[in-house]
Amino acid sequence: MLKAALCGNYVNFGVFQLYGDSALDNALQTFVKLLLSIPHSDLLDYPKLSQSYYALLECLAQDHMNFIANLEPTVFLYILSSISEGLVALDTMVCTGCCAILDHIVTYLFKRLSKNSKKRANAIQENESFLRILEVHPEILQQMLQTVLNIIMFEDCRNQWSMSRPLLGLILLNEE
Repeated sequence: MLKAALCGNYVNFGVFQLYGDSALDNALQTFVKLLLSIPHSDLLDYPKLSQSYYALLECLAQDHMNFIANLEPTVFLYILSSISEGLVALDTMVCTGCCAILDHIVTYLFKRLSKNSKKRANAIQENESFLRILEVHPEILQQMLQTVLNIIMFEDCRNQWSMSRPLLGLILLNEE
């Protein structure tokens, strides 16, 4: 239901913050609580759950990236690890969704980090938790880049276009 409400373009969610309405924030925090109650193994074991979860996560990454960027470090790491597991899933829809989610996250991160040095200090202060996680654990993005390249180069990849979407951002963030 939350995916349909967020992705359906029924409501202009920017108005919620303008008028001080916390309904959207409450719904998103409820999603986080539900997410943490589901073990990683169940996400890919149940096809309906995985398709709904990754579709909702794609919608959040597309339109509500500021919410994802300000999540607690454990929640953000949970989401990144679920994306990493979804990249190698047998279900093409899940894999395609994970590529789109990863593309949105990497694009957001690259835009934040590519600003000039004056603005970079402001970006780190605004989204301190998001950037701090990636500074402490730079191997997360390196591992995602390695996973995507291994799938494209060594496996029978049925969705190469989707796999190529996050590739540029991952390469630019892992230049060395």
